[in-house]
Amino acid sequence: MVRCATLPPQQQQVGAPHSTDNSALVHDRLAQMQQRLERQCQPRMPYVPAPDAEGRAKQLTADISHKQHWSQLHNLWLDNAAEFSQFHLTATLCRLARLACRDGIAASDRPELFKFSGALLLAVRESVLQLDSRGLAQCLWAYAKLQSAAPHSSSSGDAAAATLSATLLQEGRFQQLQPSQLSQAAWAAATLQDMGMVLPVGWWAANEQRALQLMQYLKPSEAACCAWACTSGGRRMLAALAVALQGHVVQMSGVYRARELLQVMLALAAAQQPQHQQQVQSQQLQQAALFEGQAQSRSTAEQASSASWLAVCYSRLDQEAPCMSATEVSTALLALSRLGARNRPAANSSSNDGTPYHPLPVPLSTRLLRRAHDTLPNSSPRDLVTLAYALAKLQLNPGPWWWARVLPFSAAALHVCTPSMLAVLAWSMAKLDVQPGPGWTQELLQHTGEHVMGLGAVFLP
Repeated sequence: MVRCATLPPQQQQVGAPHSTDNSALVHDRLAQMQQRLERQCQPRMPYVPAPDAEGRAKQLTADISHKQHWSQLHNLWLDNAAEFSQFHLTATLCRLARLACRDGIAASDRPELFKFSGALLLAVRESVLQLDSRGLAQCLWAYAKLQSAAPHSSSSGDAAAATLSATLLQEGRFQQLQPSQLSQAAWAAATLQDMGMVLPVGWWAANEQRALQLMQYLKPSEAACCAWACTSGGRRMLAALAVALQGHVVQMSGVYRARELLQVMLALAAAQQPQHQQQVQSQQLQQAALFEGQAQSRSTAEQASSASWLAVCYSRLDQEAPCMSATEVSTALLALSRLGARNRPAANSSSNDGTPYHPLPVPLSTRLLRRAHDTLPNSSPRDLVTLAYALAKLQLNPGPWWWARVLPFSAAALHVCTPSMLAVLAWSMAKLDVQPGPGWTQELLQHTGEHVMGLGAVFLP
């Protein structure tokens, strides 16, 4: 099975956009760089401490937000640690995470930076009961960001993350989370859990319940983040939440961007369960509807759970297709295949897990194939493998003219493909009855043989 070609929301970075999309992105980044340079070049007024504690606290907050390098934050911490409140700890940790993700972490900086983050997290853990729900979610998010930017072993960080996640379950803290904080906590928990952290029992149930309560207030990016988190790592999403997400897509389809829509589609595809579990789903839906304020939401969600939500997805993808990146195109086709779309499904046909097949609109498939063709120069090896796999699952063969353009790019990427990617690519070509030619086949066999020989060198005496 091919892994999804997209990264988690709030973490994904768009790579190598095509030329028609590049100008706006470059302009935005140049404007941001110019603003940072202007701030750094502005003459600094001499520091004059405020006469009262409240004024000094505000000065410290402003200083934290203006620092442009982690070492500046470190020096500020060393000089003013005694005056740091819980709010300053949270702000410093979040600022550190943002700087690390923005600028990266040089190998020479890592020892000192990790010591600094460990000291901050130790201080957070010691004062965790004084943090409000927002502070708990933000500190958990900051640690997950640091770990995703530069994975490292941190006993103080792991202990702080475990304490933060456990504290969120106490005294109704989850019920105090606002939409942005909920999405931060969900993304952080999923990211850290995939890295090995063990969450308290009931954590995801509380997260899903709060997501249900806040669904009508979630932005598309927040809904996509929660959807991804609830299904990351093979977790099963609550059926009521899946229905509510479908309704959210229908109600806010006009503001969903391609990346956000694809995250929700993949999450809902992962949430689909076999037919023999539909009764369990129905019971879960009835129980979830008992949550305060959910009776009306359930009625709306049940109406949106029909095929109409897929029609909305088709329409939105059709609008977004001309601007999609190579990764988004391959992911769109993969999401459609997992949701049961087929080029020409047989009547009343369904997959092994009970998902009914439905026809893939020809205009949409044509637009996506054309966009995939146009973005080939910017496609990564995983994009190309995902593209072939999705087409095989969709039972959609674009024809010789299309493959004549794709095969040279896939052949050039074979040398960096993993064994599983090579196997998926070979299966996809056979499933679609594509004849790539002797040169492509020889290249595939050569790289497959190199992997086999490498395994033999490892395991044979």
